[in-house]
Amino acid sequence: MIRLDLDDPPRANGPGGRQFLYPEALYLDRHGRVRLDNAFVRYTVRQPAGAPVIDFDTSTGSLKPVRRGDALLETSYSGVVKRTCIQVGRASEPFDRGTCRQLRAATAPSPLSTTRSQDRDGFASEFFDRQTGFHTERIEVTAPDRPVEIAQPLEMPVEISGGELLNLGFYQLRSGVDDPMLGNISSPGKRTNLNQGVADIVRDEGSSKTVEIIPLALGEEKVATFGRFKDHGFSAKYFGMRAVPSSNGLKSIQLHDWPAPDGRRLRASLQYRQLEGDVELRTLDGFKLKVEQPADAPVLRVDPDGLVHELGAGDAVIVAEFEDLTTRYWMRACFCSAAPARPGSTGAAGRKQ
Repeated sequence: MIRLDLDDPPRANGPGGRQFLYPEALYLDRHGRVRLDNAFVRYTVRQPAGAPVIDFDTSTGSLKPVRRGDALLETSYSGVVKRTCIQVGRASEPFDRGTCRQLRAATAPSPLSTTRSQDRDGFASEFFDRQTGFHTERIEVTAPDRPVEIAQPLEMPVEISGGELLNLGFYQLRSGVDDPMLGNISSPGKRTNLNQGVADIVRDEGSSKTVEIIPLALGEEKVATFGRFKDHGFSAKYFGMRAVPSSNGLKSIQLHDWPAPDGRRLRASLQYRQLEGDVELRTLDGFKLKVEQPADAPVLRVDPDGLVHELGAGDAVIVAEFEDLTTRYWMRACFCSAAPARPGSTGAAGRKQ
């Protein structure tokens, strides 16, 4: 993800106020990086027809922001493609969390158990040592072949071949390269960071190991498992995971509303007994919503994705059901363009009767 601010463009590293890209290639089982000449790199920019978001020069690999919006940059070299979402906006406006999905070519979904040596979007692992490390193929992961339950421990077999392993690690992200890594710690007594870092190995049988992770997002999620080796080798496997709702250990739910470019949007968080922190949800998948308000003078309408529409001035209560829990959330609408629906207070959540 590259973000460009129209009000304060990034410091140009070339003439004409342009930002230059310097692609590099990393080869399997070889140390070091190779700087690529743009003559051997193919750039393709996908952006709205007739309304370009960036001015991109494919001969020099340089760009300038033009207008607010998204552009998808595809960088190709020797059959390998890296896709980068470029968002142009203003610092005074919130950036959305999209990943240029509207610009991406449709692809057939892969089975859940599919693993890859490179993330489909070219996501670079921050755990790879770019100074001394090199990529290698030394681990194999058996990914879940069916949906898993959110906030429930999940065991995954990992096979190691070649080299002396220093440690195994992992990270998980909501689907989309711009989405942040997910974080939490289990409770009580374990200080394991459940989104990234050294994996919790629950069984170790030499080259065969079993690691445990806990899914922290509903719906589609990305997971990477990686190994670091004594000779600075780095091996990773990427796969998708689909998490479904679970009531096991669920003790409460809460609603929140946040500013969005198109108004206000509801978000939800789940509290589980086995986790110390809240599980923050980016969608309301699995929730049932209804609005308590005067039938003859409606105040709000809430879309399934959580977008709140003001229909008139007044107060309303949003009732949300998730699994066997219900919570109530008060909101006030002023029905004016200057101020969208204001945040309310979260009522206590209770079990459905």
